[in-house]
Amino acid sequence: MQDWRAALAQTRVERKTYLIDKRRTLHRCPEVGFELPKTCALIEQWLDELGIAHTRRYGQSSIVGMVGTRTDVPVIAVRADMDALPVTEKTGLPFCSEHPGFMHACGHDAHMAILLGAAAALKPYEDSLPFRLKLMFQPSEECALSGAKMMVDNGVLDDVDYVLCAHVSGDFLSGTAAYARGAVCSACTPIEIRFHGKTSHATVPQMGSDAIAMMFKTYSGIQLILSRQVDPLEPIVCSVGVAKGGDVHNVVCDEATMKVSLRTYKQELNDFVVDRVRMLAVHAAEEMGGSVDYEAHMSAPAVLNDDFLVDCLLEAGEETLSCKPIDRGPLMGSDDFSWFTQKRPSIYYWIGVGSEAWPKKALHNNDFMIDEEALLSGEELLIAMLAKIAEKRS
Repeated sequence: MQDWRAALAQTRVERKTYLIDKRRTLHRCPEVGFELPKTCALIEQWLDELGIAHTRRYGQSSIVGMVGTRTDVPVIAVRADMDALPVTEKTGLPFCSEHPGFMHACGHDAHMAILLGAAAALKPYEDSLPFRLKLMFQPSEECALSGAKMMVDNGVLDDVDYVLCAHVSGDFLSGTAAYARGAVCSACTPIEIRFHGKTSHATVPQMGSDAIAMMFKTYSGIQLILSRQVDPLEPIVCSVGVAKGGDVHNVVCDEATMKVSLRTYKQELNDFVVDRVRMLAVHAAEEMGGSVDYEAHMSAPAVLNDDFLVDCLLEAGEETLSCKPIDRGPLMGSDDFSWFTQKRPSIYYWIGVGSEAWPKKALHNNDFMIDEEALLSGEELLIAMLAKIAEKRS
């Protein structure tokens, strides 16, 4: 094992160049959701150049390959999401988006580059590797229709022992990796409530059934649910992002729509709030002679980190001079990587990509940038983790 790791230490300059080139090429062609023709073509071209066989049989725009030939070693899958965001880039970088209105504002270009870099680095030594690395390039992480769930449902984890995922973060400087134990990211349940009433002239509101009034009563009731029916020590977010109804000032509104984003770590709390909000909306509508259509569908469960893999991350970080782990605690954000964590021991951690040369750059912003030094440190930490998992597993 030490032979291949020692050999890798001699190729840091070449590997850094490879990582930056691939990341910049991907950054120029952001695509969204499942519609990733250019991105998929590039990934497949580069895998072909590396001599890595690959398949799309796990769903639309998914690409999966394997590095390693031994059958007596653990199979460790690594997820790299591929989709970008409908954001107009304003970084001014010489390699900025060439697709107007779209941008890799969440760092998925870096995720793909790091996984490609690790594959390229390990491929020459695959016959002696103490693990097999399963490359999972996943579409549609940013959309409600989950690419991760699609791949899981199609059997991508059938031969997998562990699953890893690194996500870049501008909250931390390059050369660091942030982690948390247990729950890392919250579950996400979008709720849509459509209120149906009856129109009337605004001067005779008693002749109608006001859908906006139903919606407002439901909104106020949600705040009471959170403050009076939920343990104040339980992390929860229930934010109303859409509240629409009516077109003119002198007509009682007969149709209104509310859209809610519910985030929790615990399934039972999620189910409790979903049920309470449904009861609240139905009561508000019936009280005013109306009705509701209510839809709540969990788009992603909570991401749960496996303790054994967190220990591997910490030990790998101690051995990797370029990327040191720090405990950041959990977030209320969500990631569909959770569908993998439901099936196999998994870890989700963050690679710091911030720089002291510019102010903090937040994900999903049109000026999001990364310190490209983090690409090599992220790759080195990933490879060290793969080796550490195999070592502790043996």
